[in-house]
Amino acid sequence: MKKFTHINSLTPEWQHHLAKEMNGELIDNKIIVIPKSLGQGHSYFTQITPGISVLLMDFVLNESVKINRIKSDNQLYILHFDLSENANVIKINNIDYKIGSYDNLGLAIIDNKIESSFKPAINKRTLALRLLVDKKLLDGFLKNHPSEEFSKRKINVPKNSL
Repeated sequence: MKKFTHINSLTPEWQHHLAKEMNGELIDNKIIVIPKSLGQGHSYFTQITPGISVLLMDFVLNESVKINRIKSDNQLYILHFDLSENANVIKINNIDYKIGSYDNLGLAIIDNKIESSFKPAINKRTLALRLLVDKKLLDGFLKNHPSEEFSKRKINVPKNSL
């Protein structure tokens, strides 16, 4: 099994180390192309607004890989949406969680101060989206928009519509 390590931040510099470690190609500080020795595909990173960035992963690996995310002082929440058809594994606090198939939870919310690892399935397409959100931004939003306000709303959908 190949092992890689990285940190996350709202800016793209964290990708340099990961791309170099896996012998991938980093294009315009946004795209990491997976080397053919590991499989095929890429990841795409961009900042959306101050305080929110996104990482989209779309690849098929032909070798077992464990991607360790090291905790850091970057004050972030990581919202990992796994849209893969087959289960992948996220390890948090030494517990493995299956994520990403139709019958498993497709969402993990991780504090950047806690280490985690991601083990994608082999020879299966991995499609995942990670939102990296500044803690102050999300905490402020939740404080100013209590969930009760949204949970009591009713949505009216006309018949014969999607």
